[in-house]
Amino acid sequence: MIKPTEKGINNHENEIGSLSYEEDFESKLGNSDIAEKHLTDWLNDFAEKYNLDWLNEAEVHNMVLGFREAFINAVVHGNKNDQSKTVTVRLKIKPKQVEIVIKNEGEWQNWQEAMDRYEKLIEKSEAEPIAIMERGGRGLFMIKKYFNQVGFNERGNEITMVRNGSEPSPFTVELEELKKDS
Repeated sequence: MIKPTEKGINNHENEIGSLSYEEDFESKLGNSDIAEKHLTDWLNDFAEKYNLDWLNEAEVHNMVLGFREAFINAVVHGNKNDQSKTVTVRLKIKPKQVEIVIKNEGEWQNWQEAMDRYEKLIEKSEAEPIAIMERGGRGLFMIKKYFNQVGFNERGNEITMVRNGSEPSPFTVELEELKKDS
């Protein structure tokens, strides 16, 4: 059984109805499944506790897909598959916002290049939808589809993903546009 590292899970609930969690994982691709399960449980529990309609099954699923891509990027690009390193997941949940931060111990020097590839991929996929199948940038493509805000720290070893419940996700907006066109 894969367990969180020594720091373990910290769960903090304050009086205004927000939760924050932090959990460290060994830097292994297989731990993405465990981290994904924990995230799903945390989001569903909070949505149920506070009766949040926007944080429904589809939204949780989409956020977890983006989270999984970011976690895998932390293991592969950040920690270079070094299992002695750690991936830290921090989660802040408020009634109208979810913020997920994933930090690794490495340094992803090419994160800006990956973001640039993402922008080019978006431009190209609008004219040529098959472009999304090209190698590189798909993870960021998915992350940016499911979160309203995405950013890296300067070192490239920490990604912050924010989903605002008061705004539709970019993916939801595109689905609505497709429905109108059909």
